[in-house]
Parts: sequence; structure tokens; C-alpha cells
Amino acid sequence: DGILTEDLINSSVVAGQYKVLHDSLEQFERDAIPREKGEGVDVSVLVRALLNSYVSSNCDPSLGRIVLKFVPQFSQFCCDDIVWHTIFISMAEKPIDEQYLLSLISGCVIHWSDEVIAA
Repeated sequence: DGILTEDLINSSVVAGQYKVLHDSLEQFERDAIPREKGEGVDVSVLVRALLNSYVSSNCDPSLGRIVLKFVPQFSQFCCDDIVWHTIFISMAEKPIDEQYLLSLISGCVIHWSDEVIAA
């Protein structure tokens, strides 16, 4: 309750409770991210859980909108090798609309610093 975890993401998706998921992500963005800049929370786990849930939901458009809203914002705090691999390789290998994938990548790049992109 109030704590955003991989399990909360997965259970919300399985139950089709996208409003609960959206509200939890907004609260995390509003409360945890500004205060801690992602420290103390493995934001990369949350990003990967959102991406993997989207793929396993057969690219549900409602979940897709949530992913496009939050993954780019959260990825700026956790752009490690695993997140890069998930976005650029794993997602690209899935049956995802190419335009959707381009929108996701573009959204992420806008939020990444020059240091992250050069790494």
C-alpha cells in the first residue's frame, strides 16, 4: 500500500487495474523520485517490469499509454545496461508496433542526460 514494487505492477496488470497502476506510478513520481532522485529504490526493476508487462499483455493499448508516460521519465534515473538492453534489444525483438517503439525510444532519449547517452 503506497509502495511501488515489481509485484504491485505485475498484479495490477494481471487484474487489469490500470487506474491503480497509473495512480501508484504518479504517486511514486511525485513523492519518491523528487525526494530521492531514485536512490534507495531500484527504479530499473520498475522500468523493466512495466516494459515486460506491456509485452506480456499482448501490447494492451491502455497499458501502452502508461508505459509511454512513465518509462521515459523513470529511465533517466536508471539507465543501466539492463534497461538499455530491454528497450533497444528485447523490446525490438517483440511483436510491438514499430511506431510505438519509436515513440518509447524518443521519449526516453528526451529525458536522458548527455552523459547517459555517451555511456
